[in-house]
Amino acid sequence: MKAAQEKEKEKEAAKTQEEKTAKVRLNEKRRMSFKEKREFEQLEQEIAALEAEKQSIEEALCSGALSVEELTEKSKRLPELTDLIDEKTMRWLELSEIESN
Repeated sequence: MKAAQEKEKEKEAAKTQEEKTAKVRLNEKRRMSFKEKREFEQLEQEIAALEAEKQSIEEALCSGALSVEELTEKSKRLPELTDLIDEKTMRWLELSEIESN
């Protein structure tokens, strides 16, 4: 009987500790470090450059004036660019959330 009561007390204590920790995390206002600010600014430029490159490749592919080698090369580069843009955009979003706090 005592063992069951002790276990319940331990569970309640663990729950209250978890709730306190969660509240602290929610209320925590984290500021961007200098390095993160620089990365945030640089990401904006990199994303813009990658999107411009992607746009030019898409236009070249649609033009129909490419040789087979150029077509193959640009077709391989396009998914790489898309992955890079997605990766950098996700990091930019993470940093923008930190900045907004």
